[in-house]
Amino acid sequence: MRITELSRLLVIMPGRFQPWHIGHRTAYINLCKSFRASPVYIATSNKVEYPKSPLSFSQKAYLMGLTGIDLDKVVETEQPYRATEITSNFDSRKTVLVYAVSEKDMGIDPRFSFEPLKDGTPNYFQPFDPHLDMKPFGEHAYIYVMPTVEFSVLGEPMSSASEIRDMYLNANVNQRMRIIANLYGKFDKSAFEILNNGICHE
Repeated sequence: MRITELSRLLVIMPGRFQPWHIGHRTAYINLCKSFRASPVYIATSNKVEYPKSPLSFSQKAYLMGLTGIDLDKVVETEQPYRATEITSNFDSRKTVLVYAVSEKDMGIDPRFSFEPLKDGTPNYFQPFDPHLDMKPFGEHAYIYVMPTVEFSVLGEPMSSASEIRDMYLNANVNQRMRIIANLYGKFDKSAFEILNNGICHE
């Protein structure tokens, strides 16, 4: 069954987004352009665990809103890389499911494996290839690998949320205000408080 023969193609961009930043926004916008005829959701959890996951779902959603993301497409999920809170709204017999993950997620220690199971049956997750026979998510889900988006913060190249956390933690007040402006287009007091409380525990 080809994608064109199915009723829908559903795209989910899962992640921790600690914090959400302009690189994430660019990746999401590019996804929406690449899959313009399909719904593209963002899945993230409410898990708060310092220091790698200091922000709650509502705080992350607020930061997403600062970059112009439609919050109707942002869904709190227990497991973002399964996202049943989203998939349960779609027909598993007629919908192709695509998880869009970054190159980093599929690098040295890939988050998803495509190797057959021990009994020889195909893995549930398969590489995304629109030219092949794509099955609905009752049978398989597909992994679309997004190129890493690089951006600049305080004149330094960045490509990950962990780099931002490290920079923010070691910055002074004026630098933190500029980091906010670089990440979200302008300084925002609430974003400043969110990152100070979360990343710096202030």
